[in-house]
Amino acid sequence: MDDETNKNRKGNTFSIVLYIFSGLALALGAILLFLLLGAARAVTGYDIFFQLAGIAPLAQVILHPLQVGLINVGILVCIFMLAIAGLLFTAGRLIARQASLAERVRVLEEKFETLHTSHSDSIEER
Repeated sequence: MDDETNKNRKGNTFSIVLYIFSGLALALGAILLFLLLGAARAVTGYDIFFQLAGIAPLAQVILHPLQVGLINVGILVCIFMLAIAGLLFTAGRLIARQASLAERVRVLEEKFETLHTSHSDSIEER
């Protein structure tokens, strides 16, 4: 019985850890999105270096695809982290449900055992 209770505690603890990781993945995805969008906005200011080097016409050829690429990577990373957060949350939820189900099965087995012993005793009395 203590072993079953210990397993349930470990299952509940593990599910809480997965919930925390899910939240962290979601927060990290949002932070990375904002960082990459900020970096994409800052890329337009780098054309001064091209002007100083005397190759100003190449600035738009290089910087615009870089800016678009940073925006797209930011969106993809955010979607990827959202998917990971969802999977971690789902795994935590499944483990919590499994621990709850194991507890209910243990209680049902105890009730069945008491019913079986009481039924056996009543048959022996006859």
